[in-house]
Amino acid sequence: MTEAWLLADGAGLASYLKVARSKIPRDPESLQHPKQTLLALSSKSSSREIREEVVRLDGKAGPLYTDHLNEFALRHWDIDVAAEHSASLRRAMVRVRELGAVSG
Repeated sequence: MTEAWLLADGAGLASYLKVARSKIPRDPESLQHPKQTLLALSSKSSSREIREEVVRLDGKAGPLYTDHLNEFALRHWDIDVAAEHSASLRRAMVRVRELGAVSG
């Protein structure tokens, strides 16, 4: 689910991965394998760093896959934009807010 939520901020992810926005799926929750989609997008990046660090030559996650996802999530990801395109993320955000109000 993590990759689908990150893909839901299509403009932000396209900018970070240096790929065309049109390449990012509009409905990431419908993807069977969002991680594979993210890896395929990374392999098409105009950034050599992204291509080499995020995805290996065999198509599997590269040595810095997690580091790059964390950097995107912490510094570039717009959770509000992503929630507009991800029903499960919207539901999760509501539940987290409810928990905060209860423990408040």
